[in-house]
Amino acid sequence: MANLTADRLFSAGILEPGSFTFHGGQPANNHVSMEHLFQPGNEAVLEDSVKGLAKLATQLEAKVLVGIADGGTELAELVAEKMRIPTARIKKQPRPDGTNGFDFTASLERQRVERSGNLVIVDDVATRLTTLERVIEIPAIRTKAVGFVAILCRGLLEEQVDVPLTKKYLVQQYIPTHLAADSPLWGYGK
Repeated sequence: MANLTADRLFSAGILEPGSFTFHGGQPANNHVSMEHLFQPGNEAVLEDSVKGLAKLATQLEAKVLVGIADGGTELAELVAEKMRIPTARIKKQPRPDGTNGFDFTASLERQRVERSGNLVIVDDVATRLTTLERVIEIPAIRTKAVGFVAILCRGLLEEQVDVPLTKKYLVQQYIPTHLAADSPLWGYGK
């Protein structure tokens, strides 16, 4: 397994320019799109991402994985397949305040978590961890979760919300919401 570096990850074309609004409402001129890892030509980067996440989840002694919808769902399934452990699916659940909460897709998924040992939550990109904070509002997940793993942490660690889990990332690269036009990060994947 080759190490997944920021250079290799960004060379897969994951950083997109444009006009975006992040979950917290802040505007941005860039977005990280891990869907590019599933495109032809990026198979090795995807494979190294899955292997790396599996290694991190194994260090946390994971017995079941939950992927954060939408980006972490397919990743969690690929990692679980490599580790030969089950996953439990969750879905976004609109809340009255306009944000998304989360819930299991079916009672069978909840039961799988309740009967499991250590649960590890998987996502593609982490910024401030506000989405993770909402995932662990699910009682069964809060009870079983021991850790969180992601391919990329794009935020500043000191700005992350305090989530009482071990957090591990394959790549840590701060990406401000507004990248300067001459930022070297724009040069990857072109």
